[in-house]
Amino acid sequence: MIIGITLAVLLLGGGGAIFYMLGMKPAAAEGEPTEEAASEEPTETNIYFTEFESNVVNLATSDEYNFMYLKYGFDLEVSDEAVAKELEEKLPRITGIAATVMSNQDYNEISTPEGHERLARELTKEINECLESGTVIGVYFHTFVAQ
Repeated sequence: MIIGITLAVLLLGGGGAIFYMLGMKPAAAEGEPTEEAASEEPTETNIYFTEFESNVVNLATSDEYNFMYLKYGFDLEVSDEAVAKELEEKLPRITGIAATVMSNQDYNEISTPEGHERLARELTKEINECLESGTVIGVYFHTFVAQ
């Protein structure tokens, strides 16, 4: 009888755990868009702003690296032509924002593909905060060299 009760508890507990795990959705990491937010993101437009020149900044220092430099260049995909015009008008400000974001990075954090994606999302967020006419959809690095 004890064996039967133990087996029943284990089967019910295991079945409940499986049901619970299958019903759960993975939680989004901090700063990651949720499924709902991802579905609200603008779709690809093929309108690009390419006026940024390559730039060089000092990366944040770490225990491993005292002096690291990052040469970067990127293009922006924008929601419409009005955003491209606004970016052109605010080019010095946007360039400063990009330099600030880039110089606060640690080499170990941005040297991976995931680090590049996180950096592109962070840069997109910071640029979008100063825009009034639309949004930047994506940041595409064409130059990214650290040494």
